[in-house]
Amino acid sequence: MPNWVRNRVIAEDPAKLKELLLNEKGDVDFNKVIPMPQDLMISAGSNSYQMPTAKVFVDYHKKQLEDQAIIDKELDKLFDESLTQREFLRKVLTTHIALQVISNVKGWDKNSKDFNSNVEQFVAGYYNFQKYGYTDWYEWSRKEWGTKWNASNTQDCGDVIEFETAWCMPYKVFEALAVKLDMPVRVQYADEDLGSNCGLVDFVANPDTNEVDCFELLGESVELANDTWGYGSITVFDEETGDWIDDIDDERFIKANKDYFEMQQKTNVLMTATDVANSYEVVR
Repeated sequence: MPNWVRNRVIAEDPAKLKELLLNEKGDVDFNKVIPMPQDLMISAGSNSYQMPTAKVFVDYHKKQLEDQAIIDKELDKLFDESLTQREFLRKVLTTHIALQVISNVKGWDKNSKDFNSNVEQFVAGYYNFQKYGYTDWYEWSRKEWGTKWNASNTQDCGDVIEFETAWCMPYKVFEALAVKLDMPVRVQYADEDLGSNCGLVDFVANPDTNEVDCFELLGESVELANDTWGYGSITVFDEETGDWIDDIDDERFIKANKDYFEMQQKTNVLMTATDVANSYEVVR
């Protein structure tokens, strides 16, 4: 299981933000911001086409890539970007020479019941790499969204939209949002490993450079992480008794939370549409 990151998102115009980010079910859907090609939604496994640009694979599986290159030469003769993935698969499956080369190189028995499905899995990856630069959804989502999967556990909290992502915040999605909205997008995020991989940042589209600048308002801290996850206070563990300390008058509780309530007040102000609007002069 991955570490989950909680993301809290706000913009000057919350209604427009929701229009661009939420689907008809009210869930955050990155496809509304950066659509993933449906062709990439294929299973990956031992028979998959391997990206020759993946450094780890190149370093450790040189022989497999060399064998794959032999098949590539035959598929290159058949590839046409105007064909759909299904049309290209059909073309390969009806080309005797291509099937023979695949069978010989991969060592797949053409009479096996799994032969066609193995070929389809491999050829779909080849097609995707030629057309999109990625074999399947996994590498695409990591690079194009900045996180492994689509969003989960959406909560519409009025002006603020909250959701979770695997391992990291979807950096690329927020950049694209800032451009589409034509206004800054403010993000408060935190890893469930409280205190690391967290922050509060603004994504601002720069009309002069056509790039998106990222401004950090608050850096990593246990206080920010706890606030992002909505915890009422920072919990303290008594290692001697094995109990959690929930006595607000306990000196250890007071010490652990001395800066926390100040952080809560700070983010209550920062995570408002009014504060975002007042922070930047947005060109429209």
